[in-house]
Amino acid sequence: MQHPGRLAPLGGMQAVSPVVGLRDASSGDKPHIWARSRLLEAGTRQAADNPADSGSHRTSPSPLAPASRGCLYLPLPILGCRLCMWGTMVPARVLGLLLCVHVCMGSEELRLVDGGGRCAGRVEVKHEGEWGSVCSYDFDWDIRGAGVVCRQLGCGTVAHASPYAPFGQGKGRIWLHPYFCQGTETALQNCPNFGWGNHYCGHEWDVGVICTEALELRLADGQGPCDGRVEVKLQGRWGTVFDDAWDMDDAEVVCQQLGCGSAASTKFTWRISQVSSPVMLVRVNCNGTEKAIWDCNIQGWGPYSALLDYDTSVVCQGFSRLAGGDSECSGRLEVRQGQAWVTVCHGHVDHMAAQVVCRELGCGTTVALPGAGQFGAAALPFWDGAFKCNGTEPLLSACTQQPPHIETCTHAATIICSPYTKFQLVDGGSICTGRVEVEARGVWGPLCATAWDLPDAHILCTI
Repeated sequence: MQHPGRLAPLGGMQAVSPVVGLRDASSGDKPHIWARSRLLEAGTRQAADNPADSGSHRTSPSPLAPASRGCLYLPLPILGCRLCMWGTMVPARVLGLLLCVHVCMGSEELRLVDGGGRCAGRVEVKHEGEWGSVCSYDFDWDIRGAGVVCRQLGCGTVAHASPYAPFGQGKGRIWLHPYFCQGTETALQNCPNFGWGNHYCGHEWDVGVICTEALELRLADGQGPCDGRVEVKLQGRWGTVFDDAWDMDDAEVVCQQLGCGSAASTKFTWRISQVSSPVMLVRVNCNGTEKAIWDCNIQGWGPYSALLDYDTSVVCQGFSRLAGGDSECSGRLEVRQGQAWVTVCHGHVDHMAAQVVCRELGCGTTVALPGAGQFGAAALPFWDGAFKCNGTEPLLSACTQQPPHIETCTHAATIICSPYTKFQLVDGGSICTGRVEVEARGVWGPLCATAWDLPDAHILCTI
């Protein structure tokens, strides 16, 4: 299916095409010349970007001369040299320029800005009491450098990294130009760099990062938390996913990430709408085994505006089910483990966990936890764990999973839920009089109760 609409970047995010050649901000449309024997002329460039640096930072220090703040700069020959950094020999000639090794100590502040939260945005560092951006070229800025940022901020792992100023260009200083980050550094300034305030890229190369803690995933407008339209929260806003090649592998990752078991069905549709949701992810390609949707290959990170309203919907099988009973609201408790259903041991589920199961299945509240054998023999294998719930979780998979305390289990956990979720009185002139109707799994109907009496009516009036 051809994409019938066009996507355009929203807000501070900028859609950037892949760069064919490296370009210097000061050289206009001329390609950046990497065959220069020395970059002595870079001092002019840096003085313009960082006017305050002209007196305190030397761009071309003399060989083996200590620079400011206890840092040492070591010039290297342009070709055939190798540099030992942190015990690893790194070929320096790949840069095609005179490298200065910057070895300094100190703790600097780090932040992400203009990304809607502390775990997404343009990378900035604070040095000498002043905030400035970080720039790097596309062949240097990847998940290794971005991973250092996310880990340093306590924001999880990297979901997306870009050197094309995805969160807008910074203003003022460019403090760092890191290169060859290994990904194991404890702080960004510990990556090899050209020294504080020394850089060979402009603000158009200000790097941005989206960490996993900045992202949320949900299924909206469905029958429950495991059914509905795929939505991603990015920069503090919820938006949709555009993917005209969306398939069951993509849906499987969504369901597993949400703790909803395996995917049962999925589809991608679009419609003309006066008001459309922003598009957060464009063309997601998963193999079905990823732990999160942002671990898949994603061609575009929004938010983008769109002329059409896109709906990528998924129906999951759910994480838990009740099997062997006379309805979907009673039976042996089974949970999804990969592509298979496994039985939960009778001693690993209490009333709180049963309450979560009943609510997850749309089966009202817990009526009983009957004894072993009530709904037939347990089907092997058993789930290797126990559930500790507080009773408010939306899914059993959201409860704390604990080690099993019964080593050899022989009986399945059994649950009986009430099929009714709501009651109402209709056709009586007010909300307190009328015919009794109940809601069962989203459908309203009259209550058939041959033994209905006054005590039953009293309970209904008081709830």
